[in-house]
Amino acid sequence: LPAPAKRPFKVGVVGGGGPAATVELLDKIVVNTDARCDQDHVKVIVEQNPQIPDRTAHLLDGGADPTIALYATAKRLEAAGASVIAIPCNTAHVFVPRIQPGLSIPIVNMLEATLGHICETYPGRPVGLLATNGTIRTRAYHAVAEAVGITLMVPDENDQARVMAAIYGPRGVKAGYVT
Repeated sequence: LPAPAKRPFKVGVVGGGGPAATVELLDKIVVNTDARCDQDHVKVIVEQNPQIPDRTAHLLDGGADPTIALYATAKRLEAAGASVIAIPCNTAHVFVPRIQPGLSIPIVNMLEATLGHICETYPGRPVGLLATNGTIRTRAYHAVAEAVGITLMVPDENDQARVMAAIYGPRGVKAGYVT
């Protein structure tokens, strides 16, 4: 019998937790792939679901819990043959410990990857964190930063309000304003 065909590598993307972030991730995958033709590129499976409940609203105000929607999306990507899952939403990573145990493929931890890169590239430097109130208040990045020896700096209350306006405001990223 012939050997079974090798399963192609596929990236599954839980999209919509910031539709612009999903597009940005896809662009980075294309731009950073060493390809000479279309067929050399990485296969990507995207579920763009902006109806996943808002992560920050749940963490801060008791809004709808996004865990089941995030998990269901990850399971659909897994069933579609994804080799790994990427979630281009910082705040969604607070929920990864609840989701990962039910999957047979890994979720790439954006927090660990980002801080690992910063630690290698800029050793010993403190790092400023601009993120949602949910990401900052849950200290999602802080635990990872402490593990790799990075000191995080966060905005004071007034500047954090400006960061939230840039994300959630009427002319913020979540409203589609990305320039």
